[in-house]
Amino acid sequence: MKIKLQARGLWDAVCYGDADFQEDRMALDAIVNAVPEEMIESLAVKESAEDAWDAIATVRIGTDRIQKSTLQKKWRKWDRITFQDGESVDDFALRLSGLMNTFLMLGDDDINE
Repeated sequence: MKIKLQARGLWDAVCYGDADFQEDRMALDAIVNAVPEEMIESLAVKESAEDAWDAIATVRIGTDRIQKSTLQKKWRKWDRITFQDGESVDDFALRLSGLMNTFLMLGDDDINE
């Protein structure tokens, strides 16, 4: 979604909230069209694209406490990760990649260290 907004030159409307009304509406429209159907109604009533983006972030990531708890669980999983019986190297790499993406999504880039 962020890439689509950037490609359309609308990311500043979301990031800084300083776009004119038309750009803000275009950004809000792009956001509403990119989310699951059950989220559309709650986002369509937001005052700005920035408000809609913040609402998605709140739903997606949750509170800091939940985020930290999730990160702790994922780090424990990372520390214990091993090949499973019959698992291919590609499947193992996909599991590693999935965990790494989860860390990044939750704002933890310590995985690169």
